[in-house]
Amino acid sequence: MVIKKLKHGDSVTGLIVDDGLPDTPYVAATLTYDEQSGIRLEVPYMYGVEQFGHVEDWFTREQPPRNLQFATRDGIASLYDCRYAGHTMAFSSGFTLAFIRPQEVVSAVREGELSDPLKVRELSSELDGLPAWTRFKSIKHETGVNDEGRIQKVSITVEGQESTSWTQGDALMEMRTGWSTGSQGTAFNVSEWVSLNSAFTAPRPLSDHLREQRKVAAFLKFMFGRQVSFRRHQVRDDRFPEYSLAGDARSQLPLVDMITRRTFKEFASPKPETKKLHPLVHFTEIGAEGLERWGTDYDTWGRFILPAASALSRRGDALENDVLSFSMSLEAAGSIIGAVAGEEDTLNKWGRPTTATYSYRCIASLGIDWKDIAQSPTGLARALSNNYNTIKHYDRGEFPDFTETYLVSEVLKMTVRLIALKIAHQGDELRKKAANRILADVKQAFHQQDLCVNESGAFVEAPS
Repeated sequence: MVIKKLKHGDSVTGLIVDDGLPDTPYVAATLTYDEQSGIRLEVPYMYGVEQFGHVEDWFTREQPPRNLQFATRDGIASLYDCRYAGHTMAFSSGFTLAFIRPQEVVSAVREGELSDPLKVRELSSELDGLPAWTRFKSIKHETGVNDEGRIQKVSITVEGQESTSWTQGDALMEMRTGWSTGSQGTAFNVSEWVSLNSAFTAPRPLSDHLREQRKVAAFLKFMFGRQVSFRRHQVRDDRFPEYSLAGDARSQLPLVDMITRRTFKEFASPKPETKKLHPLVHFTEIGAEGLERWGTDYDTWGRFILPAASALSRRGDALENDVLSFSMSLEAAGSIIGAVAGEEDTLNKWGRPTTATYSYRCIASLGIDWKDIAQSPTGLARALSNNYNTIKHYDRGEFPDFTETYLVSEVLKMTVRLIALKIAHQGDELRKKAANRILADVKQAFHQQDLCVNESGAFVEAPS
């Protein structure tokens, strides 16, 4: 069965052929895939009938076999970490429909003990924005013209050759190109992609792979300033071999498709248009060294990264929620950055940091000239803090003016993206170059509202 062809709303009928017990009768079932439930196995049986005794026992005890194999016309899939998901029964007839929810489905048969938990050496994933960010290409073409400049020949070369790798904890991470071909009528199609791969020296649980890959996904969210979703997963391991017609195992282990409950909803989210993906910087500007630094420092900066990455992932959410998340990230970042020159005016009367202090440390560390939108970095830090605290504390009265919250959210979004870049790349020149790419939009937002921030942190009419 080729799981990668399953789309939300599809269903496949087959047989549960192996539950690890000898002489167990085959059981008919339907594998369904939808956006709400993910992969689910629907198992019909007759209550109180000997033929279905073992199935009845699964659902009476609410404990189906941990792992299952599911055979269809196209082949056998492996289902892992299967969990009871309810059942219904018609008392008049005894007909029962029960549900099993596997956590992972791999479109191949695994060799060895069926009950073993799923562990793999390599996970390969397709992720939004990777082609645009890396600019890796598999397809290259040359055009031949005649003396009159008319095209006479087009030569196309397809080769998966571009890649880069780095170490991230115990994992070897890699980004590389891939391609496939197909035909429809007289048309010949070539598709290309860039995959993110994680590999360990010994098989590891899927959660270990995704933990490392999510670090890269989080960085891409900061680079693009938006949600970045997984689109496909494939696994490679010694226990998923491929055989020739003669029965010999091929030397090159295949990549086999997998769907996991941890990411299946991302598969269905709207794909961003490539032309709308404009990263803060491209991969070549930070290199594998930048990604390795990001991975090394990820845990240290986790309390900064996670709230901001979550806010960047939300679509159409209230601006107040964005301000809360981004400001939480600045509090964490300000604590990590530590004291900086000029923060004295933001301290409280006991000389301790305030939320304005943490904001000041963050914006001051970026070395940006804010004069077109604020009289000083101190005033801007106070504006960010005032808006955040007014939203957060119920005793501050009404929520801040929506326009002010919008402008604050834009400054916060820009700030967290640039701090993320600073974690991966310490160079001032690149950071200033990246800041110039997005600062103009923030300034334009202030100019359109004819507002700026004064020294006390209040929004006032911009001078003419």
